[in-house]
Amino acid sequence: MRALAKLNLSLAVGPAIEGGARKGFHPIASLFAPIDLADEVEVVEGGRGLDLAWADDASRPTPIDWAAERDLAMRALAALESRAGRGLGVGLRVRKRIPVGGGLGGGSSDAAAALVAVSEACGLGLSRVELREIGATLGSDVAFFVDDAEPARAAVVTGLGEVIERVTMPFASELSPVLIVPAFGCPTGEVYRAFDRAPTRGVDEARVRRADPEDLFNDLLAAAELVRPELATVRAKAGVACGRKVHLTGSGSGLFVLVPNAEAPSVVAKLAAALPDCNVLATTFVIAARTRG
Repeated sequence: MRALAKLNLSLAVGPAIEGGARKGFHPIASLFAPIDLADEVEVVEGGRGLDLAWADDASRPTPIDWAAERDLAMRALAALESRAGRGLGVGLRVRKRIPVGGGLGGGSSDAAAALVAVSEACGLGLSRVELREIGATLGSDVAFFVDDAEPARAAVVTGLGEVIERVTMPFASELSPVLIVPAFGCPTGEVYRAFDRAPTRGVDEARVRRADPEDLFNDLLAAAELVRPELATVRAKAGVACGRKVHLTGSGSGLFVLVPNAEAPSVVAKLAAALPDCNVLATTFVIAARTRG
């Protein structure tokens, strides 16, 4: 099963919640868009554990240095076994193409694919609503990838990531995202702590919903560049090289520009020449092919 990457085309972040069970969490509004860059997740009947590696055609693989039990796909399998009240007698095979630590949602997408694939392979009979509920316990982005359509549709995501409203993007067939993934990551916790130290405003949901490709924004940009000053350097060089506004996805370090489809190859070439230490990838937006009945 393909596990697509995503972009936060716009991301509004509010002040951290001060009390209660959700203390420290941040309300958001974000336009999530799936893109045609994908890991592959396969259920292995009679298998055990996790077979995790980079795909043969992956661009610039980086070390896989986390324990299997911390992998979100394996945590998804464990959650389904807990829900079923028994071991399911399957393992997972994951082949990665989505860069790690770039704010592209690879781990969350792998978890969502594992939820759907294992539920179907093991005959658990769980609805997509039930799978989204399980996914929300694993990470704030997981539920987005568990859609009633295949592949997942774009969405405006609000609340703490649990409110998902599927939307269409009129520009999706005309513009291509070009990714710029630096060799370094931006630790999410550090970025949010830097964000909390600065004056904050309310969540500008209306601006997110306008989905104007000329007015994309990310409230975490300044914080990410405080945590990783070299990100500002990469973003500036990218802007000079391609002559376009360069955007941040998630908490970084992944960056992107939107270009007319026909211009994507030349923009990729310019960015790759200007930023030889970065992973520069041409992608397209993914539009759902069908909705499950």
